[in-house]
Amino acid sequence: MKIYVAGASAEMARAESMIAVLRGNGFEVPFDWTEPVKRHGHANDVSPTVADAESTNALRHVENVDAVVCLVPPVGVDTIGLWVELGVAFALRGIFDYPHVMIVAPAGASLRDVAKRSIMFARADTMVASEADALVELEAMRGARRVETLGRRYAARVLSSIREIVRGANRLSEVLSEHAR
Repeated sequence: MKIYVAGASAEMARAESMIAVLRGNGFEVPFDWTEPVKRHGHANDVSPTVADAESTNALRHVENVDAVVCLVPPVGVDTIGLWVELGVAFALRGIFDYPHVMIVAPAGASLRDVAKRSIMFARADTMVASEADALVELEAMRGARRVETLGRRYAARVLSSIREIVRGANRLSEVLSEHAR
């Protein structure tokens, strides 16, 4: 299961920790946006060409994941990229029904207080109180996807068996018809 972790660059350590936990638990995190931030510095410190390339790269990864985990920063922490990534995830979900959007509250904040910060959070699929809760939810999603995949495989096998039975019945019918003549 592919995950994109969106967060504020002012809370880079929080994002790095979440990415490490997810990878350590077998999730694929194909893009770690903290790397280019560490490499280039703050967005205001890079050329427009670098900013365009890095932001395009980040948004391409948002487009190609199963879930976006949005680490909401505490009140007063300024961020723009996080909200753009969240908007792209909501737009994709409106068109393609993916990715799953998960809002993770900052430490010490209640879910109710976080929900009040933006009406857009009501569009999220899941809202959790902590990174630990996010991991539990993602594990449950991964388990459900495995069951769904097994269900599809089983259904395909059953359908294949039914087709073979119908073919056999058709052959038997032909043989019986010929024999009755």
